Amino acid sequence: MKKIIFIGLLLLSTSNFKLNAQDFKEPILNFFREKVISNGNAIVYKADTNGGFFDRVEGHSFVIGRTQYAAFLPEFTWFRNKMKLAGSLEVKNNAKFYSSLSVVGGLTVLSASNFSGKANFSDEANFTGNTNFTGNANFDNGTVAFKGADFSNLVSFKGTTNLSGTTNLSGTTNFSKGFSAKEGTKKLLVVDKNKVESQLPFSSYSVTTGDIIANKVTLRVGSFADYVFANDYDLMPLQEVASFIKKYQHLPNMKSEKEVVKEGMDLKELTLKLVEKVEELTLYTIEQQKLIDDLETKIGTNKSNTK
Repeated sequence: MKKIIFIGLLLLSTSNFKLNAQDFKEPILNFFREKVISNGNAIVYKADTNGGFFDRVEGHSFVIGRTQYAAFLPEFTWFRNKMKLAGSLEVKNNAKFYSSLSVVGGLTVLSASNFSGKANFSDEANFTGNTNFTGNANFDNGTVAFKGADFSNLVSFKGTTNLSGTTNLSGTTNFSKGFSAKEGTKKLLVVDKNKVESQLPFSSYSVTTGDIIANKVTLRVGSFADYVFANDYDLMPLQEVASFIKKYQHLPNMKSEKEVVKEGMDLKELTLKLVEKVEELTLYTIEQQKLIDDLETKIGTNKSNTK
């Protein structure tokens, strides 16, 4: 009995107290309904109305070892101020961060998380629940995995980032090592706020309803329209071209306006077809020039004969 009282007095004292992983044991929480450690840090454990516990960290807290809060906190973990983690942290219930959070070791969040302040992640971070970042988020070196996230402010990714769920980027996003979307039929959607995926009749990997500005666009093609200049190319006579245009109101071997409006324009296909038509026009021009040369020769011959 004296030993238990001595431990209780030690935990409730206002002297310096080093916090280690073993101090987060459930028997201590069951015996002391509230625990305060005052060494510049303030940590309070309280019983809620349902008989469970929640953890509230008010000051600057430094956790040395590996800590699993979900083992004894059935409700949630609440970080009101700055917290630094040198070891691994696993949060299996809802976690709210209203101020700065710096994670030097690994971080695994298995439920919903809200980050309203600045968040820095310099090692591996895994988020399997919905994650909301309304402040700045920096991911420097480690691997980051999201299965659902909302970013409404500046986000910087410098390591490997896996986005396997729906990710909404409404703020400024910087992928310093590039960005790729390559999972089956999943898409990268950059759409107007009034659009939803079901309204987009596309099966492509990347979809946008806005403008794209680029200094250079490279299209990889398997062939080019120089087949027009092959000796066996079947060039349609101009008379047949005229008849086709009169009947169908578009060039041969080109989509109609109705088809383009319905299906959209394939930029690669359109570019190849335009080059094809330019090369066909070149052949028509060469043939016409031959006819002109022949006519000029005949006219010159006739003039010579009339003298």
